[in-house]
Amino acid sequence: MDQRFFESFESNQTNQRSVTFPIDAIFMPIKQVNFSIQEHSIDGEYIYFEIWTNGSIHPFDAMKSAAKVCMKLMTSCLTRLTDERIYADELKLPETPNFVEVNYKKIESDTDLNEVLIEQLELSLRAYNCLKRANILTLADLSKQSFRDLMKLRNFGQKSADEVRGALNTYGIELKED
Repeated sequence: MDQRFFESFESNQTNQRSVTFPIDAIFMPIKQVNFSIQEHSIDGEYIYFEIWTNGSIHPFDAMKSAAKVCMKLMTSCLTRLTDERIYADELKLPETPNFVEVNYKKIESDTDLNEVLIEQLELSLRAYNCLKRANILTLADLSKQSFRDLMKLRNFGQKSADEVRGALNTYGIELKED
């Protein structure tokens, strides 16, 4: 199937006399398209398309044509990106790291621990709510808890405990020993 792009009525006209009736390119055979993405496995997803046409084209052919147009567009983008990388290599531009390493300051005194609220730990909503319900509001309160104490909290599981441990490690704090 040929790739078709927009052409106005005037550009479609020819000087020849013919029996055909030229129409504007706004005439579109595709009526509607829906899609949904469904998880298939741990590392994969499926995308499902629903394509409605006016009958002048089969939905499979429409999808095939659209995929070809997308591939053509993406190929030109990929070519440009590759060309820019080659150009950057020629200039020997310094590379910047994707991630900036941040070293957190360790908190030494209990007064500092009382000032850091658990909101600042950026915990998940479940872990935060469990701690708040247990009246654990600061790092000082949290550092007094043991792993076993945390696991006794309602709706507080292994994942939340690991998350809290990781957040405490950024401040150089460990949970109290059992």
